[in-house]
Amino acid sequence: MKEKVIVLVRATPEKSRKHGFTCCVAGINEEGEFRRLYPFKFSEIKFRKKQWIEAEIEANSKDKRKESAKVIRHTTCAPSCRLLCKNPVITGLGL
Repeated sequence: MKEKVIVLVRATPEKSRKHGFTCCVAGINEEGEFRRLYPFKFSEIKFRKKQWIEAEIEANSKDKRKESAKVIRHTTCAPSCRLLCKNPVITGLGL
């Protein structure tokens, strides 16, 4: 499933045997729900805080937290495709 998320924070990278240096990213989706997205290869991160990304995600059977999702692939949204979100949670953050 695809989801658009505004990035709030990126964790410190950690070394993984399977993926190299990775980190997780926390943000809020269009519906105002908190998301924890992982793994992101640290060398491939080209986005910043307060920037929208579109990620293809799936639930991970190893992580039971409802806000956590495994990232299959992602793209950074250009400024022209920023979402005009009417969600009071997101607009209240000034993002």
